[in-house]
Amino acid sequence: MMSTMVARGRTISTEPGGEPAGLRPGTRLYAGFVRGVLWPLMNRAYGRSIDRRMRFLDRSQWWTRARLEVLQARKLRRLVEHAYLRVPFYRREMRARGLRPENFTSPAMLRHMPLVTKAMLVEDPHDFLAEGARLESLVKDATGGSTNQPATFYRSREQDSWHWALKYRMWGMAGYRLGLPYVNIYNMRRRSLRKRVQDRLLRNCDFYLFEESRQDAVLARMLDVLSDPDVRFLAGCTTTIRVLAEYRAALAHPPPIHLQAILSTGSLLTQRDRAYIERHLAAPMWDHYGLGGEGAHVAAECEVKRGYHVNAENMIIEPAEPGCVDSDEATEIYLTVLDNHAWPLIRYVTGDRAVFTSRSCPCGRGLPLLERIDGRVSEVLRLPNGVKLNTHYFSVILAEVHDIDQYQVEQTARDVIVLRIVWRRREQAEALRRQIASQVETVSAGTVRVQFEDVAEIPRLPSGKHRFIIALPEDACVG
Repeated sequence: MMSTMVARGRTISTEPGGEPAGLRPGTRLYAGFVRGVLWPLMNRAYGRSIDRRMRFLDRSQWWTRARLEVLQARKLRRLVEHAYLRVPFYRREMRARGLRPENFTSPAMLRHMPLVTKAMLVEDPHDFLAEGARLESLVKDATGGSTNQPATFYRSREQDSWHWALKYRMWGMAGYRLGLPYVNIYNMRRRSLRKRVQDRLLRNCDFYLFEESRQDAVLARMLDVLSDPDVRFLAGCTTTIRVLAEYRAALAHPPPIHLQAILSTGSLLTQRDRAYIERHLAAPMWDHYGLGGEGAHVAAECEVKRGYHVNAENMIIEPAEPGCVDSDEATEIYLTVLDNHAWPLIRYVTGDRAVFTSRSCPCGRGLPLLERIDGRVSEVLRLPNGVKLNTHYFSVILAEVHDIDQYQVEQTARDVIVLRIVWRRREQAEALRRQIASQVETVSAGTVRVQFEDVAEIPRLPSGKHRFIIALPEDACVG
């Protein structure tokens, strides 16, 4: 007996257990093998408890708001006590403010803690490291980030388990089940052998959009894989998914695809982009808000798509201006991660803005909501050889370059890209310029030259945010 789920007016048939209808028997059999055998073995091999967290999250999303707030308060008290006793930065700041762990009876007490910025974390990551922990033993992520500041972030194995469990819950809201095949559009190649083996076992087919100058060939191969009737899910950054939609729209005879859901993240999904992508890739979109480099899956749309459910079991997000809640006015987001005791993030300034609401979602989940996300509008640079580069291309190649404090990329002509850099250290400046120019030359097949400008600062927009990629005027509207 089949059931159905509804997304933006589209009815999607599913088999018992939530899997899409019409899958080949072999696909269903392998998905069951992944969930029942392979995934638990991988958890044990990697020293993770992802499967246990996934089972918990399946239940807790239906808890009442009050019960979730009790969980948050308990976790926050434990985190603050740990930070006070074992983390130099928080111990020093709490003592200076006369704060004790027992003061933290509710998340409202967070407003008495200092704000933590990306610049502070870059300046002295050891100041945020718990005594007894070692940075080299933690899971590491790097980001160029929405404030165009390269930085490295660290998380414990416990937080890494929450990280992956939350990802699969968010995808589950769109109908995905672990073990089903899907296509993922990455900006750059995943180098880790372990990750490549994991992708193969979990039936993740990766495509790397910005490593080849013949981008059309990559897009053609992607559509060929998506023509498999068992491939029902596509994931990637909003702007890279848009590139695929534009490619398919331009074909005289586009191949059929059978997507059930498109899972987007990484940049603001405008209504115009959503409508364009859904029309040309023939599937509904589910948008997710996260901080990729920071390793935080923050919020996601459910099947109702009336806001973003915050992953409250693992984090607290605060509005910078509490009076903006329910006002339709966007305010900056401060993030506290509740389970990363090795390298705590408490009141981290994300650089993104959102509209906060106190209402509940008709879907019945007790998770708090964000009305909408107002951060990270990404533009696309269109090169003479047909390649399209988005914000994340530069974020990836500059993510671990800690000699750079901030940067801005502007395409001043079709064949010219200007990279403005605020240097933190200049010892390797010339070598880094050559490295960056070489990578852009490769992806553009020699059709673009890179000019460098050393500047004292990157000016902010009136909103207070940085604009760190500027397309040509005719390309500036990505919606």
